[in-house]
Amino acid sequence: MSTNRADLAEHLRLHGLGEHADRLAHEVATIGLLLEPGGSGLSRIGGLPLLPPDVAWPRTSDDRPLSFLAALDLAEIGPLLGPQWPTSGVLMFYADIDPEHIEDLLSGVPNADGAEARVFATDTPTPVDVPSTLVERERFLDVTLVLDERVVLPRTALSLPDGYEIWHRLGFPEDHDGRYDEALEAMVSSRSGAPDAPEHWVGGHAAGVQVNQPDPADTILLLRLASDSDIRFDFLDGGTIQFRIPEEALGRSDWSAVVGMADSA
Repeated sequence: MSTNRADLAEHLRLHGLGEHADRLAHEVATIGLLLEPGGSGLSRIGGLPLLPPDVAWPRTSDDRPLSFLAALDLAEIGPLLGPQWPTSGVLMFYADIDPEHIEDLLSGVPNADGAEARVFATDTPTPVDVPSTLVERERFLDVTLVLDERVVLPRTALSLPDGYEIWHRLGFPEDHDGRYDEALEAMVSSRSGAPDAPEHWVGGHAAGVQVNQPDPADTILLLRLASDSDIRFDFLDGGTIQFRIPEEALGRSDWSAVVGMADSA
């Protein structure tokens, strides 16, 4: 049912949500991109970091180096997500994911010099020079490169909102005895093979494990990384990191409006 709304409605009916199935499938569900292994472009998680030319490695205000998380090629993902998305340039995501210094990121931080999360955009992404001597290289990789490289292939998929008492926000008269949650878990299982499989997203209704992001109607998800041991991203207690931007800022490519945030189970 990746992008087939009729199939999604039928899935919801099978889980006892018949009176709400068509509304949820055709009015509430949104298209996002699952970042799955594969592809041959610039879009990837981890690996050798990229930065715009002449931009220094980002560091926090107290001089801790950030970790390179991902690069997304807007020419690859923009056309899949709608007219508000730019279709040129590369976004590069960094964050301080040291659990001993995560407090500010849990509250959300702006994309500004010295912040614990940064997003850069450029048409000419440049690989960062890694120190050549063995000792310097090992220290550099220890401190800054924590994610194994995974080249990703964006795949369109429908998503529905999740969260505590989400049934109330969606206009259900009661919680339907957990039927909505069961339907969501079954959606994830059909995509990933298990209800708790890590999913990395761009766009859509994807949320943190505590569902602590702003209203999706007000912000757009630029990137959500879930804790994923296969790429050495064992983040907090099954946590996530998200980068979000107001829709109107996305339309004018105002990356200064991005907010980075983390959460933990």
